[in-house]
Amino acid sequence: MQTAPQRRDAALGPDTITRRVLDNGLTVVVYPNPTIPAVVARMSIKGGAMYDPPDKAGLASFVTRAMRRGTERYTFEQLNEETEGRGVSAGLDAGQALMEVGGRALKEDTRFLLDTIAELLLHPSFPEGEIEKLRTQLRTGLAEMEMDTGSVAERAFRETLYPEGHPYHYRTVGFLETLDNITRDDMVAFYRRHFRPDRTILVVVGDVEPGNVVAAA
Repeated sequence: MQTAPQRRDAALGPDTITRRVLDNGLTVVVYPNPTIPAVVARMSIKGGAMYDPPDKAGLASFVTRAMRRGTERYTFEQLNEETEGRGVSAGLDAGQALMEVGGRALKEDTRFLLDTIAELLLHPSFPEGEIEKLRTQLRTGLAEMEMDTGSVAERAFRETLYPEGHPYHYRTVGFLETLDNITRDDMVAFYRRHFRPDRTILVVVGDVEPGNVVAAA
């Protein structure tokens, strides 16, 4: 555990960052910056496309996008109304080795932002109707990629450079031929396997008190 002295006018550096590892394994990093009345929070989770089964390439990307489509407390529409009404952004995404959830808000909405991130991260409902809407959107995007010379060249490059079975052989967003292999059960199982506090780092930067952020986390 490392706790930095809180100097409100200090520049970014080891002495101005608070770092705590909570009992559940979650690492919290806070840098107070009072120069703007806003806060940015981002959680990075060890996971991503490199953990997708080859026949279900695109699973991590599908899972993270679906997590934004509804939770135990809010529908997709309600989430949008709650965040847009406050001017808060909150979303999820997956890369090759990391998945991320985070957003941005004004200082006075710091707790709302952290609560929203927690709701998305801890209580996704994976509603069937939204999953199928999202699948349709993804199918359209993947079909467009297959018609784009740059995307086709990038796929050929990956498949030539990395052998089949290597994580980098496959696109992060998957392929038309693997999209329909992904079921809701696959998504729930992937979520339960990889979204854990001991695989996660929370970073918060902005006009905040580190002690308050750690307590909220």
